[in-house]
Amino acid sequence: MCIWSVHDFPAFGLFTGCVTKGHKGCPPCGPTTKCRTSKKLKKIIYCYNHCYLPRNHPCQRNKSAFNGETEIRNAPTQVFASNTIKWAQERKLWLKGPRNRIGGKLDPIHKNGIKCLSKMFQLPYWEV
Repeated sequence: MCIWSVHDFPAFGLFTGCVTKGHKGCPPCGPTTKCRTSKKLKKIIYCYNHCYLPRNHPCQRNKSAFNGETEIRNAPTQVFASNTIKWAQERKLWLKGPRNRIGGKLDPIHKNGIKCLSKMFQLPYWEV
């Protein structure tokens, strides 16, 4: 049934339990999301997407088309369901236990970008 659901990117975050804005706002990249803050726009921008291109692609070395930097890193590894479940459990334990509330720096959501475990993960075939 999940295949036939249609939603925009913020709804995708609600549907999956992933963060879709902020420093970890790229669900496919997960904890390896690379971003920067634009001083002119006063927003977080994700300008490191040309790592998904093949290594010999001309845009890998093209500084002017992107952010003025070449991209030499490989594409991030895929985030698997087992990782998502583990990260959601870490956050759930953090929310239940004593925690440092000063700025929320210890919140696991800042490390991996998972807010909660989606109800879809309770389906028996979801992790497979």
